Amino acid sequence: MTVLSKLRIAAQMPQEQKMEQANFLIENSGSLEDLRNQTIRVINVLQSSKYHWKLRFMIVSFFLILLIRI
Repeated sequence: MTVLSKLRIAAQMPQEQKMEQANFLIENSGSLEDLRNQTIRVINVLQSSKYHWKLRFMIVSFFLILLIRI
């Protein structure tokens, strides 16, 4: 492992802190079926909250602004 890779790893946020700040956690140590079910639950929550539309709008708006400036 190179010095640069060690520095990058050391600069990362601890896993526990990432988990505390996450909106969703998907545990990847079970079966593929468990992983699929967890993913579907997250997708359903996002779709029911309509948050994904806000996010899409923000992303599209951002790129439109960039295109206008070019």
